[in-house]
Amino acid sequence: MNLINSVRTFKYKSPRFGRGEKNRLPISHSKVSPYYWWWAYLQKNEDYRLCCQNGGKGKLAGLYADFGDLYELEFRLWWGRLKRGAYLFGEQERNNWIIQVSNIEKCAEVLENPTLILARIPINESKSQLLKSFKFLLLDKHQTTKGRRKVVSTALYQFCSTPIVLALEQTLTVYEAWQESIKSNQKKTLADIGIELRLVRKFMPTSKDTPKEITAKRNKMSATVSRYIRDAEAMIANTALGRFPDKTRPKTLKKASHVDTPKMDIYRYWKKRVKANPKIALADIGFELQLGDPSWLPLPTDSKETIQAKRNKMSATVSRYIKNAESLIENA
Repeated sequence: MNLINSVRTFKYKSPRFGRGEKNRLPISHSKVSPYYWWWAYLQKNEDYRLCCQNGGKGKLAGLYADFGDLYELEFRLWWGRLKRGAYLFGEQERNNWIIQVSNIEKCAEVLENPTLILARIPINESKSQLLKSFKFLLLDKHQTTKGRRKVVSTALYQFCSTPIVLALEQTLTVYEAWQESIKSNQKKTLADIGIELRLVRKFMPTSKDTPKEITAKRNKMSATVSRYIRDAEAMIANTALGRFPDKTRPKTLKKASHVDTPKMDIYRYWKKRVKANPKIALADIGFELQLGDPSWLPLPTDSKETIQAKRNKMSATVSRYIKNAESLIENA
């Protein structure tokens, strides 16, 4: 592997660091580059982390040989070390000249290259006629996208779809907030995370909302956060395959729906509450989380029979969530 002689041209915007310590640019100048986010998502891959801890040994040894240890250096130093960023993502030198192919071997090379065409040119024709013919040939064969030239990447690692930096940053931000809430044992639902991040403005509850409208908004926010988490998990998993940004869920990654993650949140909340108070009722947990229809919440004007009926409904709902979560854990 020759990292030293790598080129420094890129298909997408490359990170900027500034020259020298005095002119060092903040990390925000790196985050505008999609190459930064490839590095950031691969850092989240636990299989790759384990490979780095094992000195590059294991099933991701081949990927480690290219990317190296992502955890020993900050992004700026990792990118510049032995020109690794240019080696991984830099475009290879192109030969843009039209040349005469004079042997069978070269013809075969041209035919096998999707960026080249093999043409027969009658040199006894006039230049104007040849230029006209060549123009028609270009109109038919030139690789374009909506009238613009389609740039075919020659980088060692190529993006499998057009990277949208803002979307990549937001997806990882939601994923990290969700992970932090789990690690710190915070009593946060997916809706709470979305509201804290102000993820979708129209799903933000207001003081003017009715209980029913608040519940509807929280459910929509929860589903949105769950979708971000699923996308992040898929992209993180696919970095181990050298693919980014790829939201296709790998076969080894258990498929989850926007319903599954709230089930697990409720299950974890139930475990914590029972640990703190073994006698707490399922209905009380449901009321704390405001599950089900807003009409299930007890009102001061309710009769004892009405309150008991509401508690029974809430208890059954929480019980169903817990059983479903336990089934997910058992089948994982």
